[in-house]
Amino acid sequence: MAFLLVMAFQACNKKENQQPIPPVISQDSAKALDRQLLSEKVKKQLGDSALIIEPGKYQSDSTVNGVVAGTETNTKNLWGIKFIYFKSQNGTLQKDFESPLLKGSFKDCMVRKIKLADSNYEMIYYDSQDYFIGSGGGEVFSYIVDMNTKIVYSAHFFTVPQKPVSLFISPNVDKMEIREIFLKHFKKDYPDLKVVSKDYNLEDIF
Repeated sequence: MAFLLVMAFQACNKKENQQPIPPVISQDSAKALDRQLLSEKVKKQLGDSALIIEPGKYQSDSTVNGVVAGTETNTKNLWGIKFIYFKSQNGTLQKDFESPLLKGSFKDCMVRKIKLADSNYEMIYYDSQDYFIGSGGGEVFSYIVDMNTKIVYSAHFFTVPQKPVSLFISPNVDKMEIREIFLKHFKKDYPDLKVVSKDYNLEDIF
């Protein structure tokens, strides 16, 4: 009987001393949680105008993490998108760069991170896709946003009646790899694409 009491006491004592087993969080779940926390911090600063949120390594200093948010303006006299970069420092987000208002929309667009072959940080690549393609004429706006150098590279694809399918690449594109990214993207569907030295505003044509 005494032996049974000792065993029962030991069993109860083990139960009392057992430590709670921490939940196992997968790498994907951890990334999702980090993304959610960053989203909440960004929206505290930008409100619901933050339509895209992309965490990443956007600077050559590998110790700096950051997040890029995208906002959209659509009023009678003003429309377009902006990219805003926040550095993550000591648990807080500090705004480091804000692009000018760019032509485009986040509706049905493509936004992803890219890295150049000779670079150790990421950049944002944006493409408006077919959102601005209409019956009279069509256009696509593309941007590569470098948060490290605070430069926005752009390409404007447009097609109008009686003119060749054209692509204007901004003069500040000084890296062949960036130029090739724009060219390959559009030449995939339009192999006879013509690169032009002058940009056009289709709103003035139609």
